[in-house]
Amino acid sequence: MQKLNIIPKEIQLRIVDFLEGTINDQELSLLNQWICENDQNLNQFNAFKSVWLLSEKSIPVNTVNSEAALIKIKENLNQEKVRHLRQFWHFLRIAASWLLFFIIGVTVSLIFVKPYQVKKAQQKYINVTAPLGAKSLVDLPDGTTVWLNAGSKITYNNTYGILNREVRLSGEAYFSVSANKKIPFLVRTSDV
Repeated sequence: MQKLNIIPKEIQLRIVDFLEGTINDQELSLLNQWICENDQNLNQFNAFKSVWLLSEKSIPVNTVNSEAALIKIKENLNQEKVRHLRQFWHFLRIAASWLLFFIIGVTVSLIFVKPYQVKKAQQKYINVTAPLGAKSLVDLPDGTTVWLNAGSKITYNNTYGILNREVRLSGEAYFSVSANKKIPFLVRTSDV
């Protein structure tokens, strides 16, 4: 391996001027003379040229508009923030939708399913029977009065007057029904 000579500073400047295209005729003549002196100079020139072409061209500091570059960087950062903010709000809307569906489901369950199950479980039936040979007077919770004939039986549940006004009758009875337009009075007999 042969040892490369150090390129003189003056020749380095001429090579740079040549590669930048700013060399004048006198400097070009000086550079050509140095290259032609020996093969080692030609090899060093070609190596310098190769490195120059493979590397990025340097930009003089005074040609960079730092204010414009700073504005561009800020715009890019703001766009990134806006993108992240949009993603956050999109995620938040999806989460809110799921939460709303969950709340509606729980509310429907609490309003319709749970009370129905509790009411069904808590219903108790009240039976009143008139003894044979006697009549009985029954006052229902809604103010309705019932006269039961001998041997007759009436049954109603503990939610009578609240959820319904339904009675079951076995036998004969006379009813004096109190008015309630919201909950109709209903008599079920063993025939039905």
